[in-house]
Amino acid sequence: MRFISAFAVAASLVALGGCALMYDYSDFREEDTPGEGGAGGNGGTGGAGGTGGAGGSGGSAGSGPCEPNVTESCFTGPPSAQYVKPCQPGTRTCLANGTWGTCEGEILPGVELCRRDGSESCNAVTCPEADWNRRYGDDKEQEVLAAAVDGDGNVLLAGRYQGVLALAASAGLTLGPTNEVTTDDAFVAMLSSTGTPAWIQGFGSIGKQPRRAVGAVWGAPKGQAITVGYYTRAQSPDDRDGFLAWGTGSTTNLVRLDGAGNEEPVAVAVDKQGYAYLTGTVRGTGSLPCIGGMAADYDAADEDLFVMSYDVAFSQCRWARVFPGGTHKPRAMAVDAGGDIFVTGSYTGTMAVPGVPVDDAGATVRAFVLKLDGMAKAQWARTFADAEGAAVAVEPSGISSKVFVTGTMNGTVDFGNQPFPTNGKDAFVLTLDKTSGNTTWSTYLTGAQEQHGTSIALTADGGALVAGHFFGTLDVSADVELTSRDNNVFLLKLSANGSPSLAYQFGGAGEPAMPRSVRVSAGPSGMILAGGWIHPLDLQPNVVLAPGGALDIFVARFPKP
Repeated sequence: MRFISAFAVAASLVALGGCALMYDYSDFREEDTPGEGGAGGNGGTGGAGGTGGAGGSGGSAGSGPCEPNVTESCFTGPPSAQYVKPCQPGTRTCLANGTWGTCEGEILPGVELCRRDGSESCNAVTCPEADWNRRYGDDKEQEVLAAAVDGDGNVLLAGRYQGVLALAASAGLTLGPTNEVTTDDAFVAMLSSTGTPAWIQGFGSIGKQPRRAVGAVWGAPKGQAITVGYYTRAQSPDDRDGFLAWGTGSTTNLVRLDGAGNEEPVAVAVDKQGYAYLTGTVRGTGSLPCIGGMAADYDAADEDLFVMSYDVAFSQCRWARVFPGGTHKPRAMAVDAGGDIFVTGSYTGTMAVPGVPVDDAGATVRAFVLKLDGMAKAQWARTFADAEGAAVAVEPSGISSKVFVTGTMNGTVDFGNQPFPTNGKDAFVLTLDKTSGNTTWSTYLTGAQEQHGTSIALTADGGALVAGHFFGTLDVSADVELTSRDNNVFLLKLSANGSPSLAYQFGGAGEPAMPRSVRVSAGPSGMILAGGWIHPLDLQPNVVLAPGGALDIFVARFPKP
């Protein structure tokens, strides 16, 4: 993580509900505590990197009276850390005006590198280890494309499989074999909070292969899974239609998006009232039918973005909107406590959003973040040249006023103030103010070869968990680097201001340098990490599960970091 760029926000905006890794010194006397600990260092310029959030840049010196030229020991980090290696106190000298100068020579807590000897954070941060991990696969491909965890820790997985997918053969939790064993079929499944398979559902009765389930969320009532995906028509393998399914286990309701054109959903979200929201693309000429004149007609030469709201309780579309233009690639969506909708992805050419300006100039590809209200009226749209949005998250209870986005950038990218120069493909993390759409802070994860941000989830303290994969190196901060010859999974925890506090690296030898699905989801009881991997993956110490021979499903559950 080479740089964190922060941006001023109008004073009328809602303040953050909390900030990770901020320490309260109110119980200590001023003469005992030399200033407050820093909330994360300032970023450097360009590619030189900044001090990021590797434990703070130090607090201000104490202002109490002292005798000029007297020197004493000092430490501006958390008091409990000052004698835990590698931290150490520094010294400060009383100035001629009778006030203490800065603390010099101290070593403050850094980013905790999980599973490394010692404690880079000087025991200020701990890394929870996985409670369990599971791997499902054989000599064909299986992969998780979407994952969610509920308040009880139950895990929802959706994705694709080839041949046979067996979660628990003895319990009858098996799908397949598929009609064409090397072509994808779709699935959705549930694991309990302890990792025990509870049910699995396939979609082999609709259309033809390939089929994929690409989005999944927990809905209402409790225990109801909502899934979106696509299937292929008989006419052409490129002629795709979508489906929306909801239910519990084998009790599943399903509607098709099967108009005259191609209608392919890519993500789903749900609001507190239980309404489902879909995003994806349409191509050709057709209509998304909805009640009360809220349908959306389209005539798309390429792929146009659509957003739809669906009432699963009454099996009817509430409204739909299509945004015409060039070639659109939506990737993810989220809904906040107020019912506002946020969509991210990328596009080439143009994107027309009624009522709000869209910057289409100066790039081959642009990332976009779009905000709609609960009745599909556009609030704002932000685009960023030479970047692609992959995941978006908002705090559902309304505590945070930020929208969090991660993805990949390729080129010099400006997220609102200062450009970030890239070294090939780099991951980025961006936060926008919910109300204005203005950037509040942004950072990027660079290094040798490639780094990809693929998923993001929020933490209770206003920060975020960012997951993805990299090969080569990944710069977590100005002086902290992860390295690997082959593809590895990364998981970072960022504070509310973008400073990294801990970093996981999972992997091993042999994983090819290819795109990988890596998904993170967090709930009150913990977090899950899931996706697809070929070679051994060390998600749990001393429990490295054997590969099945091709791309396998992996999933692991961790306590809250």
